[in-house]
Amino acid sequence: YLHISHYTSTLLSSSRIMMTSSTKSLLMIALIVSSCNAFQPTTPIAPTHHKTPTTSLQMGIFDDLKLIFSEEGQKNRAEYIEREKEEQMEAQRLIMERRTDPTKMAEYMDTVETNRGKLQEERSVYDFQTKNGGEGYDPLDEWKRLKKEGKVKSQSDLERE
Repeated sequence: YLHISHYTSTLLSSSRIMMTSSTKSLLMIALIVSSCNAFQPTTPIAPTHHKTPTTSLQMGIFDDLKLIFSEEGQKNRAEYIEREKEEQMEAQRLIMERRTDPTKMAEYMDTVETNRGKLQEERSVYDFQTKNGGEGYDPLDEWKRLKKEGKVKSQSDLERE
């Protein structure tokens, strides 16, 4: 402390530096505080209460890539490809079987025609949107009538997820 105060008084009393008394006081306090070790630990203390996590989070694209290219991921992918291939082969077998049997082909064509008819009926309900009606025709009135009959559904009628 004596060394610092002697240095400070020598520095402050030098004729080259012109300071006011408040500046001298602030400088003296700053020098004393900077040399003080009261608030600093003498030895670093290792945190004993903190544990590092043993598991890592996996939520990025690189984690997905690791899974895909890992041994397990390659095995899963091979199983998926094999399963898809078997399903496609079965579908192809059914198509070839249907083409060679006239009764199965007739059943298939009946089903196709029935589905096309249903789709056409569903689409024809909305023809009022493009219909050019005469004087006094309002598509909104037609829509309200179809909604009342249950043929048209609005967004509020549909089930939400």
